[in-house]
Amino acid sequence: MKAERYLDEEATIKKGVDALVKELGPVEAMRFLSFSRERRQESVKRHREWQKKLDKKDFFNEVFGESGSSSWNPSCRQGGEFKKAGTVTLPIQTRRGEPMRVNKAVMEMGAAKQLSYFWFPQRDRVLTNIWQLKIYDFRDALTRQRTDGALVRLITPVYPNEEVADADRRLVAFTQAIVPVLNEYLPQ
Repeated sequence: MKAERYLDEEATIKKGVDALVKELGPVEAMRFLSFSRERRQESVKRHREWQKKLDKKDFFNEVFGESGSSSWNPSCRQGGEFKKAGTVTLPIQTRRGEPMRVNKAVMEMGAAKQLSYFWFPQRDRVLTNIWQLKIYDFRDALTRQRTDGALVRLITPVYPNEEVADADRRLVAFTQAIVPVLNEYLPQ
């Protein structure tokens, strides 16, 4: 008889989220996590029927464009283009003593540019992925009876006479100064 070994929590959550997104797609996976149990089975059935009728190439081109690049207009920046630059590690320690990872994005509206960092501080975790957030909210609702958390977004302009790297240095310095203050007010 072979002894079973459990995956660590992070690996289990990642695999669960990946499986949901693979099977349902990102939008339906998020809806699925928000449904009551009775509605989930019906939603999966409807989604599979929709997928059968979907012309995937046309859908992909409609959502992501012919070039495969993606832009997103956050509700607070209607008409502006949002270009996610990825997740970056900052020279800051989390409450757990780990390097702090944040999402980094450049937003443009006409000639104006802004650099943004954003992350989800959730009960001693710093998350950068909405799917992780959903899974941890579900887990913590069951185990801690808590779903409180926050979204932190820091923004600095990219002035006409500077590069994004200059704004990045300024935002790193501000983030280093503000995170200890924010930690006093964010859920632990």
